[in-house]
Amino acid sequence: MTECLRLTPSELPRLCGQTLGPTDWKEITQTHINQFAEATGDKQWIHIDPERAAKESPFRKKTVAHGYFTLALLPDFFFSMLEVEGCRLIVNLGADKITWPAPVRIPSRVRLIALVQSVTPVEGGVDLCLKMTIEVEKQRRPALEAEVTYRYYVRESASGGEQSAQP
Repeated sequence: MTECLRLTPSELPRLCGQTLGPTDWKEITQTHINQFAEATGDKQWIHIDPERAAKESPFRKKTVAHGYFTLALLPDFFFSMLEVEGCRLIVNLGADKITWPAPVRIPSRVRLIALVQSVTPVEGGVDLCLKMTIEVEKQRRPALEAEVTYRYYVRESASGGEQSAQP
């Protein structure tokens, strides 16, 4: 099991340029895909119909995960890799440059690797920008690449002011 790195906001700048992970592998099953399809309303046959996929799919005759399902895995994977202590709130500010270079055929195992691109102090906290890559076991190309930014708001100190996110 991959160990979770525990840091304070003031320690985050030391991660710049470092790679976090990989995480442990996570099995992706047809049940996961069906639940996602039900929750989102995206019920295209390429995702949820194994019999039709066996006959017609261009993806080696298997169903494939939704691209947005793969994107939705990022928080669970990422928060298993890094815990920032002393924060009152963590907000996902968004994802840029999202690409899906290769499909996730079902069933498959996937994992995350994250490169810390920048750590930027902001009022009340710090922004952490990462290039995240979802890898698929026994597959050369990744399933997803995205630049994701999280904002960590630090806890207020006993004096009522914000703790510094500066080192």
